[in-house]
Amino acid sequence: MKMKNKRIVLITGGTSGIGRALAEAMLEPNNVVIVTGQNEQRLQNMRSCGCVALRANMTSRTQLESLILHIQQHYGRIDLLVNNAGVQYNYNLLEDAMSINTVLHEMHVNATGPIELTMLALPLLYASEQPVIANVTSALSRTPKSTAVVYSASKAAMYSFTTSLKKMLKGRVRVCEIIPPVVETKMTEGRTGRKLSPKEMAKQILLGLEARRSVICSLQIRLFRILSAVAPVLASSIINSRD
Repeated sequence: MKMKNKRIVLITGGTSGIGRALAEAMLEPNNVVIVTGQNEQRLQNMRSCGCVALRANMTSRTQLESLILHIQQHYGRIDLLVNNAGVQYNYNLLEDAMSINTVLHEMHVNATGPIELTMLALPLLYASEQPVIANVTSALSRTPKSTAVVYSASKAAMYSFTTSLKKMLKGRVRVCEIIPPVVETKMTEGRTGRKLSPKEMAKQILLGLEARRSVICSLQIRLFRILSAVAPVLASSIINSRD
């Protein structure tokens, strides 16, 4: 899939981090790049870059329906849907009480919302000649982290959804999974160790999309996936020893 020649692209959470870098990388001549977010200043910044920036809360079905209706009325199709929006909260259940509202918000933004948006977007994806759905998951979807119990669970849900969707939509919509390493974003503030820049991650995603890979990830993540399969206890130990 060449990301040019007037592709209609929708990227959730596209006003910062990986989503913003990917949106900017896709702004080839004639491409229409639609990003969603909630911060009006960030949305305006993306409009200044040439994107179509729309307010959409992943926890609001009404706003997701309005988003899809807007795209239908103005563009008539979606060529690429990138479910990128995500949040992560850390919990220590030995010391803190877990807020059920926080849990529900994390699950909705990371899993329920993207699943709901995908279902709403399917008619517009079917209108494309080469439709693609790309879901951003995490290495924690296979090897959960003890301090990110809900985030890990939400990404496991997205991994399962993506795997099933690949089979269900085979021959109609290409579905792929994006598994980033640790990337320099607001979510990883305070984390030590090497972090990939959002721009470098965006390059890897574009290369993976053009190569029609079913799983787009770095060499580091590919090696970790092998480790998780052959030595899950060791993989868990590595994940849970990180900051």
